[in-house]
Amino acid sequence: MNKVYEEFGKIFLNISVAVVVFVFIKPILERQFNPLIGLIFAGIVLFLLFFAYILLKKAGDKNE
Repeated sequence: MNKVYEEFGKIFLNISVAVVVFVFIKPILERQFNPLIGLIFAGIVLFLLFFAYILLKKAGDKNE
């Protein structure tokens, strides 16, 4: 079961990286950044990173 948690944690990490690239980096480079959208997606990225951290930490626990 630990491997399942680890793989889902990796998926959420990859999704959060994709969101950062497509919502923050790409619009900033194209000079089309919207601060309101950035703020909304910053919360989403933090949630995804927190969820990925919880899953990866659970995958690393030896007690299960």
